[in-house]
Amino acid sequence: EREKKKKKREREGMWWARYLTSALSRSVERATAAPLGRPSSSSSPSSSLNPLFFGVLESIGACTLSRQQQRGFAAMKVYKPTSPGQRHRVTVKRDHLWKGKPFRALTRGKRSTGGRNNQGRITAFHRGGGHKRRHRLVDLWRSLHGAEGIVKRLEYDPNRSADIALVEYVDQAMGSIDNPYVVKRHAYIIAPEGLKPGDTVVSNKPGAAVMPGNAFKLRDIP
Repeated sequence: EREKKKKKREREGMWWARYLTSALSRSVERATAAPLGRPSSSSSPSSSLNPLFFGVLESIGACTLSRQQQRGFAAMKVYKPTSPGQRHRVTVKRDHLWKGKPFRALTRGKRSTGGRNNQGRITAFHRGGGHKRRHRLVDLWRSLHGAEGIVKRLEYDPNRSADIALVEYVDQAMGSIDNPYVVKRHAYIIAPEGLKPGDTVVSNKPGAAVMPGNAFKLRDIP
C-alpha cells in the first residue's frame, strides 16, 4: 500500500511538471512576441512573468535566468530584504523618466500647510516636513483641439501617482494663445501606458488614429 501511494505521488508530480512546462513555455512565447508594459531596451521573457515561477522553471530545466532577470519582471522594482522595512517592498521602475528638472514655465510654487487651517491651528496632526514640491500645470482638459504635438519626454510628478509627458506643439501659432496650461508651445499632459518620447499626440480631432496619448470626444470614439 505504501509503494502504491509513492508511485501515485510520483505520477502526479510528473503530470504537474509537464503541465507547468507547457503553460510556462506558452507564457514565454507570448511575452517574447508581445511583451506587456512599457517598451524597454532589452526584451526578455522575464519582463512579463511572475518571478514565483522561475524556481519551477529552473527545477524542471525549462530555462535558466539570472537573479537580475528574475528581479526585473514587468515594471516593478523588488528590493532585497536588507532590513525589515525593505522586505516585501515593491516600487514602480522610473528608469525611463526624465532625470533633469521640470519645465519651469509650467510649474508653480506649492506651499505646504503642515496640517494647519486658515487660522493657523493644527487640524490634521502629524503633518509636516517632507521634500519640497512644485505644482505642475497639467492640461487635464486637452484644451488645444486638433493641434498635433510631439512628446519630448516623460517626467515624474510628485503630486500624483501617474507620470506626465511634456508635449511640444508643432503649430507656431500656439505660442501666442492665452492659455495658462500652454506656455511657449509646451504643455504637460497625463502620460498613458505605452506613450514614449517622439510620439505624436492630438486631442479632439475627428478621424485621428486610436493611439496612446490621443484624446477624443465621446461621439468621435470609433
